[in-house]
Amino acid sequence: MDAFIPITNGGEKSASLISTILDEEAIANLISGDILFSVSNWSPKPTTIVSYDYDDDFNYTETVTEGSEELPDLLLMISSEDINNVESILEFTTLESPLKKDENYYFLPHNREIPMDLFIFTTNEGLFITNNSAHIQQVKSGTSTGVVSKEIAGNVLLSTQSVHVNFKEISKVISSISGTGKNEALMFEYLSNNTGTLNVKQSRTKGKSSSTETILSFPEGNDENGLVYIFKLINEVYKIEK
Repeated sequence: MDAFIPITNGGEKSASLISTILDEEAIANLISGDILFSVSNWSPKPTTIVSYDYDDDFNYTETVTEGSEELPDLLLMISSEDINNVESILEFTTLESPLKKDENYYFLPHNREIPMDLFIFTTNEGLFITNNSAHIQQVKSGTSTGVVSKEIAGNVLLSTQSVHVNFKEISKVISSISGTGKNEALMFEYLSNNTGTLNVKQSRTKGKSSSTETILSFPEGNDENGLVYIFKLINEVYKIEK
């Protein structure tokens, strides 16, 4: 059976998209392998709040309201060697979804399924997804700012996966967020006072093997066995949660 695609701008994009779907190498170029996810400043953001009221027979009434909630700034970057077809996929998605196109980005408003606004845009390097519109201009103009140590930057560059957790910094953020539960605040305060940082990195594959390294630093002056100290930490956190 013959398939006819109108020779228009949309038709050309359709043909390009179909050829990409049928070409394994082209699919690989859509996502070339590098993914970076950043979580930073917490601030009030518009969100959809769904609540439920139950009667004595456990029948419920659903209430959907618009409000704001303390949420972090999220930024996801996915590298691509075929930005044109990434753009085509985004444009086609706008036809059958709430995704809308603006001048230089795509916008997905918050709803019941997605509790925050999302902004999607592309550069020559890849696809970006964020919940903070300020990131759009910062990334496109190359004015994004971020401060990481040389050690963390090296781990990111030399590892296939890298995670860095600073409990002291997390504790500061948690304590500043309104509505934080008492137990959560106490747990992070305890961790910030009794641990340093957590670093996890996975090496690049050599031959047929790779390795994962996990390092949890402890306060200076602690001479206890590391494994014993970890079990003490877990026990204390468990007490706080109860």
